[in-house]
Amino acid sequence: MISVLFEDVNECQARLTDSDSQFWRRAFVRATLSFVEGITVLLKQQALVGACNKITTTGEIDFARLSVLFGESYFIDDIGKLRWRPIHIPMLHNVAFAFREFAQLHGSAFKLDKSSEEWRALQTAFRVRDRLVHPKGVDELIVTDVELTAVKTAVSWLNESLGSLFSEAQGALKKK
Repeated sequence: MISVLFEDVNECQARLTDSDSQFWRRAFVRATLSFVEGITVLLKQQALVGACNKITTTGEIDFARLSVLFGESYFIDDIGKLRWRPIHIPMLHNVAFAFREFAQLHGSAFKLDKSSEEWRALQTAFRVRDRLVHPKGVDELIVTDVELTAVKTAVSWLNESLGSLFSEAQGALKKK
């Protein structure tokens, strides 16, 4: 999945370089944020595997963590039956959670720098994506130069952060 999403980002970026149009800007934003969501899902899946392995090795069960990693919440309906529903986690919270859970699984101290300009660029990127997929008018379909730069900065930083996360996790595993 990640390779397909990354190919989409690269293709959009190449087309955007060849022909800077609003169409390719919008496509690039959507592809880039789909890639970010895909990475988030992958990290959470790996953390879920780790949490399940912990259950089998230690017997410890962290129901809250498992529920969030599964993306589900539970409730009792009006006839007393147990039900589940998907939980909605704001994407930026989900990204931070996924990185933290993956790092914790591997015994790494890695932390996303949420005080950085790049994190603010990621916030901007998600606002632009949200505006594009829920437009209220034609003017909301315009991706400005500043916004395009923010999206490029965000995906570059996220790729670097992912590389650092994997490197630190591998280093932590070697020490065990």
